[in-house]
Amino acid sequence: MHTAETKSTPTELYFEPSVLETYYAPDAADRTVEGVVELMTGLRESMQAVRSDWRTVVTGDRQLLEQLAAPHVERINVSRRKDHPEEPDIAVSEISENFLLGLAEPDWEGQMPRDTSEEELQRWEGFKDEHPDVADNLEDWYMYHAKLHELRKDAVLMKEFDEEYRGEQMAATRAAAEFLRAQDRKDEISRRMASLRAKAVRMERPLTAGERRKITAWQKQLSEVDDNIDIPANSSKEKFLEEITRLQVREWKRQLDGGLLMTEQMQTIIDETLPAITRGEPTLFVGETGGAKTAMAEYMVQTYFGVNPEFVSAYGDVNSYQLMGKQELKAEGGKMEWDQIFQEFKDRGIDWDKLSDETRAQLVVQGMQMINLPGSTESVWVPGPVVRAMEGGRPLILDEINAMPPELLKRLNKIMQLRPGDRFTVQEDSGKIVEVQPGFCIIATANEKSKRYKGVDDLSVEFQNRFGANINRVRYPDYDKGYDEYPRENAQLAMATVATKRGELPPDIDEGDFENFVRAARLSQQIFSGTNGEGYNQFIDTEKMVDDRPGLEETVLAPRTMVDILHKVAGSYGTVSLKRACQTFLDGIKNPNDRQVMHHILEYHDLLPEEMLGDERI
Repeated sequence: MHTAETKSTPTELYFEPSVLETYYAPDAADRTVEGVVELMTGLRESMQAVRSDWRTVVTGDRQLLEQLAAPHVERINVSRRKDHPEEPDIAVSEISENFLLGLAEPDWEGQMPRDTSEEELQRWEGFKDEHPDVADNLEDWYMYHAKLHELRKDAVLMKEFDEEYRGEQMAATRAAAEFLRAQDRKDEISRRMASLRAKAVRMERPLTAGERRKITAWQKQLSEVDDNIDIPANSSKEKFLEEITRLQVREWKRQLDGGLLMTEQMQTIIDETLPAITRGEPTLFVGETGGAKTAMAEYMVQTYFGVNPEFVSAYGDVNSYQLMGKQELKAEGGKMEWDQIFQEFKDRGIDWDKLSDETRAQLVVQGMQMINLPGSTESVWVPGPVVRAMEGGRPLILDEINAMPPELLKRLNKIMQLRPGDRFTVQEDSGKIVEVQPGFCIIATANEKSKRYKGVDDLSVEFQNRFGANINRVRYPDYDKGYDEYPRENAQLAMATVATKRGELPPDIDEGDFENFVRAARLSQQIFSGTNGEGYNQFIDTEKMVDDRPGLEETVLAPRTMVDILHKVAGSYGTVSLKRACQTFLDGIKNPNDRQVMHHILEYHDLLPEEMLGDERI
């Protein structure tokens, strides 16, 4: 067994054909700029077809293919680094199906490494019979590749191609980059204006004459940025839009990796909320589950305050000393915590959260006296997140606050009124006085329609009033879009989740399935949140009604759920299709009505494997 010789030049990225039959030889029509463009289009489309069929290949064949492809991938990356140093390397798992082309080449055995076993060779010999669709598309791919390889030797044609096609492509790329830089410039000017206004709000004064002049100048700059944007016309416009999309996807991915995808809704809420938070006023984000309420709160604190917030999750057995702090008793040979004292009170039938502040203070003193520890030396106060936030001048995030016991919400009523400079008595610390430092504020999140969520109650009117005008509704993406409109914000999130480093959809995710998925997610979100309108009514009229109950009670393809499903698909490198992942999600739904409605939605959008279509056993 031998290894076929391969060339490693800047233009040759794959295998060099060892046999050039008529089928692989370019004809006269191919030897034009238009012909080269058509061959490149065919090359791309045939590989997309291979990727679509790739899911039929068993895991063992995939792993063997990646092993055989690794040295060829490295040669490709060496070549790419010379011509495109700014682009990331290609991973074997990312394009491994490309290297099945060795099976379409007449001398495919010559591509195998020397140490390939006879058993492995026998497996590969039967591959084309086992996977005819993959093999046929690969043969087309190899034909396009071989013709292009031969045409690259025509220096005159390649020069003409570079001038007409690549020049146009490069112009589109430059224009797209300039366009996005202009958008960044506009965003920066807008942030400066918002920061200047926030400063005036924080100091409780109107804008000065100088500040008004700055804002006027910035507004003029905004209009000048728009006037200077140069968008290509005619044939370059399509390439320009493609480059815009690719670069935007890379930016969305960067934002999501940084904690929050900055959709139009998120930016609007942040702009409207920031002045109040800067003043130290409490703010409440209300919305359905999985809508990025908590992510937005954390992003705001880290971005605009430059610190990590104090954080309290209201789920679980939360009590006041976990919020405010506790005493710890240090003793010889060990340490006794206030938890033990608290348990002693609980055993006596004392409900700590229902006691007045005065009674709590008395019990703290009594607890310290009733525990007799030989060799005990001192009592140490350990502040909780509320006190730490006050003393350290940090924002406090109260997550899912309507899951908190009513007694604790009553206790928080007074804390909600505190502003920087105010004083607060910490009864758990023997009545110590704490001064609230600048930077302290409360950002709370809550789920809507509490009856849907176990252990969650509606917030009282009295408690909600503490937030004043600072109650902000965080809706699902595309909540205001009609059924026939494209769900742009859901698509943004989905692309940011799975996009490659180059800003493209991974080869293992079918484009049609991807669009159907974001449409199905948007529909489920609108049904779950009750924002569906005429479009959904038309959808129901044309499809089977499920038990006359078209609603979703507990289940939704929320943004967080979308991300989880897409991560599963992208991380499997083709082993798990999007349809299979949707089926797994459906199987995990416990509510029988929700399972039927979700099956209805997924089937309508062609997101279930064929064997599950019309299945009434769910």
